[in-house]
Amino acid sequence: MSRKNGCKAKDTVNINVRPKPVITKSADATICKNSSAQLFANGGNTYVWYPQTGLDNPSISNPIASPASNTTYIVTVTDADNCSNQDSIRIIIKPDPVFTISGGTNICSNSTTVLSASGGDVYLWQPSVSLNNASVSNPSATPATTTTYTVVIQDTICGASANLSTTITVLPAPVVKAKKSNDIDCSTGTSQLSATGAVQYEWSPSSFLNNPFAANPVSTTNTPIQYVVKGTNNEGCSSSDSILVDVKAINKGLYLMASAFTPNGDGKNDCYSAKTWGFVTDFDFSIFNRWGERVFHSTNPTQCWDGTYKGVAQKTDVYVYIIKAKSLCESSVFRKGTLALIR
Repeated sequence: MSRKNGCKAKDTVNINVRPKPVITKSADATICKNSSAQLFANGGNTYVWYPQTGLDNPSISNPIASPASNTTYIVTVTDADNCSNQDSIRIIIKPDPVFTISGGTNICSNSTTVLSASGGDVYLWQPSVSLNNASVSNPSATPATTTTYTVVIQDTICGASANLSTTITVLPAPVVKAKKSNDIDCSTGTSQLSATGAVQYEWSPSSFLNNPFAANPVSTTNTPIQYVVKGTNNEGCSSSDSILVDVKAINKGLYLMASAFTPNGDGKNDCYSAKTWGFVTDFDFSIFNRWGERVFHSTNPTQCWDGTYKGVAQKTDVYVYIIKAKSLCESSVFRKGTLALIR
C-alpha cells in the first residue's frame, strides 16, 4: 500500500511453498569384503549420490555400491519443482572372521576333555572316532592315546575358512596293586594292607584303618570289608584296585601270657602285653604289685607295660596281672596270673 497526494492503492503477492520430496530408500546393509550392495532411493526426478567412491553410477536412483571400507552414502533427491531433500544409507564391511582353537592340554588315560574352536558357523573335526560330535564347535574328546585334532572352520556368510589343529597329550594312569598280609581270625587281629604303583594313596572305606592315606595301613576290622585303594601318580592321574579282608571265626587262640619280661632298653622283651591274643574287644588289662597296688591299666590291647609306675622304674619282683576281654571266637576271656619283672 502506498500514499501520494492523499491517495491510496494496494496489491497482493502470492508465495507458494512447495514441500520437499519424500524419500524412500533401502536400509543400511552389511556386506562381505570385495562384494557389493544395491542402493535404492525414490521420491524425485534426479538423484546425486555422494561420495562417488565405489559407486557404478552416482546419478541414478539405484546404483551398485562396492566400497573398500565402511561408507555412508548421502543421496540428494530433486523433484520436478526443483525442490530437493537428502537421506543416507550406511554400508558396513563385515570384518574378516577370527578363527581360533583351544590350546593343547594334558589329560589322564580314560579321561575326557572339551575341544573348542570359534570364528565360523560350520565345523568339521578329524579324527572323529574319539569325539562325541565332530560337527560342533566344542566336542568332547576321549582319546586313548596322544592325538592331534584338526578342525576345518567355515564362515558360510562370506566364504572364509581355516584349518587349525591342537594336540591332546594322554598321560598314563598308574598301575595300582592292592595286597594284604592275611585275613583276620581268632588269633590274628590285624591285617597289613599295602598298595604299590603310585605316589599317593587313599583307602575306602576308612573304617578300622589306622591311616587311610598311607601306602600300607593296618586294618583291625571285625567284619569282612572290601577295601578300595585309589593311587595317584606325579602327573595327577589315578587308578584303583581292591582287596577283601575277610574275618573268620577260626584258629582259636590260647590267650597265653609270658611269665617274665626284661625292661632294660635293649629292644627285646622290654614291654609286657597281650599282643599275641589277636582280635579282642572289651579289653581290660591291669597289673598289680605284691601289695595290691595297681601299677598299670589299659583298655587298649595294643598297649603294654614298660615296667614303670608314675614315671618310676619298678624293682625286680613278681606282679599279678588280670585280663578280661571278648574275642571273635569267645564271648568271655579271663586270664589271671603272675609275671616276673627282671632287671
